[in-house]
Amino acid sequence: MLQDFASSYDFVKREFFGAEVCYVELGGLLEEGSEERRSQAVFEEFERQINKSNPTRIVIEGLSMLEDALKEDYWRFLVKLSHLLKAKRVVALLAEDSLPGSLYPPRIAELADGIILLKNEEINLTRRRYIEVLKMCGTSHHLGKHALDISARGIIIYPGL
Repeated sequence: MLQDFASSYDFVKREFFGAEVCYVELGGLLEEGSEERRSQAVFEEFERQINKSNPTRIVIEGLSMLEDALKEDYWRFLVKLSHLLKAKRVVALLAEDSLPGSLYPPRIAELADGIILLKNEEINLTRRRYIEVLKMCGTSHHLGKHALDISARGIIIYPGL
């Protein structure tokens, strides 16, 4: 399913999957045992997958599901994961949905080196997409919202609009 969705974009090739792009489903690990045991199992799976694939970049989506499942152990898990990623020199992109008007997850912001928001806002009865870089440690970046288009060819950003 992920392959079908992702390969609808011109820049994604099916042959990337299994070689350059690996997909790991962790949902099953969130259903068993105590919060602490679930936290340890998910962390160990992250560590195993990182050691196996030796990636330079990973994408993690649905952290709110982890927060719901790990409850009190969530913060400890995030700190351990942050240390693992830094030790292995892996860049992680954390993708999370939020309701209109809500802030990004504050716990993630404490550990993240960068925060990039993608917004879909209603303006004069039409929808506009924006990107905004709120935080990017170690580099300068343009402040404010920038219009963007997402198409099969990729993302086009219009700085300063």
